[in-house]
Amino acid sequence: MNVLTAGQRALADRFTRRRVPGEGEFAGVRHRPSPDGGGPELDGSAVVLTCRVTQRIEVADHTLVVARATGVRVPPADGPRRPLLYAGRRYRSLAEPGSGPGPGSGPGLGQGPGSGPGETPEPSGQPPREG
Repeated sequence: MNVLTAGQRALADRFTRRRVPGEGEFAGVRHRPSPDGGGPELDGSAVVLTCRVTQRIEVADHTLVVARATGVRVPPADGPRRPLLYAGRRYRSLAEPGSGPGPGSGPGLGQGPGSGPGETPEPSGQPPREG
């Protein structure tokens, strides 16, 4: 499992769209096999987790996958990589220490891409879906 960075929103949107797994889902995406035999490691990921699936639960038109992390790797980077977060139906970023997101915004979450003044979130408040 890859933890994407704040600069990889388009990639996150791509993988939230409906698709048939295995049919070119990684075409055009820079990636390589994980050195520990897990799933593909996407270039630029903040963190790569090795996971073991423990359960799959069908919920409406989604499959909830429950997994146990068995390993973690931080790929080399030129500098710190801020993780991409999605909460409250929009993309957010971690607040800088001491800056605080303000009352009622939730601990540790601040304004992120697509949620600040002058930025337009997706019309539904959720990433686009094909179907």
